[in-house]
Amino acid sequence: MKDNTLTYISINEALDQFQSQIKVKCPYAIETGLKAMDILTGGLFPGELCVIGARPAMGKSMFIFSIISYMVWKEIPIGLFSATDSMNVNFLSRLVSSVNNSEIPYSYEGKLRLLRDVVLDEVPLYLNCEPRMTILSLRENATKLKKEKGIKCLFVESIQALFDSEENGNTREGMERICRELKILAQELDIPIVVTSELNRSPEHREGIDGTCPQLCDLRSSSAIESNADKVLLLHRPEYYHITMDENGYDLRGIFIVIVAKNKYGSTGEVRLRFDPCKCRVIDVDGSVHDKEERDSKLKSLLEENETVQMLTDKLGLELDNKNNSPF
Repeated sequence: MKDNTLTYISINEALDQFQSQIKVKCPYAIETGLKAMDILTGGLFPGELCVIGARPAMGKSMFIFSIISYMVWKEIPIGLFSATDSMNVNFLSRLVSSVNNSEIPYSYEGKLRLLRDVVLDEVPLYLNCEPRMTILSLRENATKLKKEKGIKCLFVESIQALFDSEENGNTREGMERICRELKILAQELDIPIVVTSELNRSPEHREGIDGTCPQLCDLRSSSAIESNADKVLLLHRPEYYHITMDENGYDLRGIFIVIVAKNKYGSTGEVRLRFDPCKCRVIDVDGSVHDKEERDSKLKSLLEENETVQMLTDKLGLELDNKNNSPF
């Protein structure tokens, strides 16, 4: 006999269930190191697909580098996948250049040796450069990294490169499939996947600070990306378009804007950050960095305990500045 009993719960019971899920998920959110953005978005959550879109010269690589360098310093296992050599080369070059100049004032080689022998010793950062990388090869390598190295986050450059490698005949259907596969992979591995995306030229043809700001519809294959992504971050530098002041008279020189255009589980809005050209990264407007005291103390201890330090000090003339020991 069929049971026609209705199954339901009250709104209070539903809220209790939701609260219990939040308590489980929140501790596993990964901070980006950018306080203003973490406050707005909550960080990067396991199982989510985050898309970062920007026009050329907006600082997309620097933005990603800022997040990765923070995670590296927090010893969070990360995978960085690229279909070209440029992403890995650019990342490593920025990493070397970001070492504090007060610690190694002259030698680029010295910075490289410090990173290799002291700072990045056994750091869980894994690079994969595969020309014509497909979604299948990405899945295989990411799954292997998760199993063998326990990666907590995966960065991929770029979603259009994946599409081109697949040689899909239909742009919309092909991009829809790739986005869906990336989302499924994030859920299966229970890690956030962050992928970059190109924008079309629409912002170049609009005027004013609001006109040049990127929008969701500016994403290439925007409907496929928008429907599958949990977060969409669009990057904007008004100064690139010769806009140096906003409507309220705020100085926009050196300002880096992150537009949270989609946030499935949180707020949308705009975050203003600032370029730090000396360290090749993006920082909060007030110049603060998450856990700076902890990082400074950790580096000082690391340098004092590592046997390589004396050799580097003797050969490279390395002098530590006690007021600022953080390399990033």
